[in-house]
Amino acid sequence: MHKKSLQTRYLEILEGHHAQDRLGYGDVTPLTWVGKLIAVMTAFLGVCTVALLTGIVANAFANQLARRRAIFEAELRQALQNGELHEDEIARLEQMKKAFKLSDKQAQNTMANVEMTGRNTPADAPTKTAP
Repeated sequence: MHKKSLQTRYLEILEGHHAQDRLGYGDVTPLTWVGKLIAVMTAFLGVCTVALLTGIVANAFANQLARRRAIFEAELRQALQNGELHEDEIARLEQMKKAFKLSDKQAQNTMANVEMTGRNTPADAPTKTAP
């Protein structure tokens, strides 16, 4: 295997940038090293911008799902306050499950979490211990 010179590697990177960044409509490519540097930085910042926006949207979806699960869990705790579920409470929980698009497994996991942590205390509430 032969060693490539630094200039050859630079030209390969630059050609890769051109292939990625060009549209094919008679693009003008920079000729000076300053122009090439600006072009590479612009392309890099464009990719970073898209990645940042993708992360923001994904985070918003995750927060919305967590909020829906918390509302469902609070409603379940409220329904279980007297120790049993009545028909109207079951219907309300089923309606919420459909509205929030929760799977049966997610609802069952929430029910198990409520039963494990106690019916009246939220899962994230700190528990008090005796002094």
